[in-house]
Amino acid sequence: MAITNDARLRLAKRTGIGLRLPHIAEVVATRPPVGWLEIHPENFLANPHALELLADLARDYPVSVHTVGISIGSADDIDRTHLTRLRALVDRLNPALVSGHLPGRFTAGTI
Repeated sequence: MAITNDARLRLAKRTGIGLRLPHIAEVVATRPPVGWLEIHPENFLANPHALELLADLARDYPVSVHTVGISIGSADDIDRTHLTRLRALVDRLNPALVSGHLPGRFTAGTI
């Protein structure tokens, strides 16, 4: 987990919501009074239009990027292409928080 020193982090004292693709158009249109938005970047990396809408929202809301697709600690090699795409998204959004799941399976000696 990494916390940026972005001043928007102070706004995150309010309740946030998980932003899912089926709801992004409504959130863009209504700008609900929430403190922050949590996203799974994998949903947006595969959808350029949703990514544009998310970038618009990131100008008004602190964003928490919670990845579920990184391969750090897995028995497989690190997916450097995915990490590069994730880094570009983080650079673009300037999120208040970046976190991720470690994979559920490990090989002997990796923990």
